[in-house]
Parts: sequence; C-alpha cells; structure tokens
Amino acid sequence: MSVPNMQIRRYITWPGQATAYAMGERAIRAARRKREEAAGDEFDLRGFHRNVILCGGPVSKLEECLAWREERAKEEGNRAAASPSSSSSFLLLLLLAAVAAALPVRRTVT
Repeated sequence: MSVPNMQIRRYITWPGQATAYAMGERAIRAARRKREEAAGDEFDLRGFHRNVILCGGPVSKLEECLAWREERAKEEGNRAAASPSSSSSFLLLLLLAAVAAALPVRRTVT
C-alpha cells in the first residue's frame, strides 16, 4: 500500500487523531513560550520536556500540572520535582509501549 493510501486510511479510521495531535502541540508550545519568556536564559528545555511527559494526562490539565511541578520544585529548593523517579520512568516506558502498540503496522506481502 502506498504512503498516501496509508494516510487516507488512517484519517478515515481514526479521524480525531490529527486534530488531537495538533491541539496537544499547540498547548505544549504555548506552555513552553510562557516559560521561556518568564525564565529567559535560565529556561531549561530538557526539564520542561521532562515535566510535560511526567504530567501526562489531558491537555486541559497540562498548565495546572506544570505550575504545580514548578511550585513544588521552588518549595523544595532544588530540582527534585523536575527529575523523574523510577516510578515515573516506568510510566514513561509504559506510555511509549502503548503508543508503539497503537501505531499502524506496515505489512508486506511475500
């Protein structure tokens, strides 16, 4: 099956996926822009991405979760809130496995 046909089939069978992806991307970009402007040169892109992954969940709660994690890090006076624990690492691997399982499989006919 050609790539265009695979894409057409994907949009027909999973119509909300592209919209959901775009909405998530916009929310993450907006949160990043807000934090870049607030932190300036002190902005930690790796820490931001780590927190986005650790927040998981619905996009509507992303900003609330990021604010909570940042406040927690300030209260602790270190970066402990921004570094993943072993349970968080396990959850990340579980999430990646779920995403990989949901991807379409390209089958070749022999």
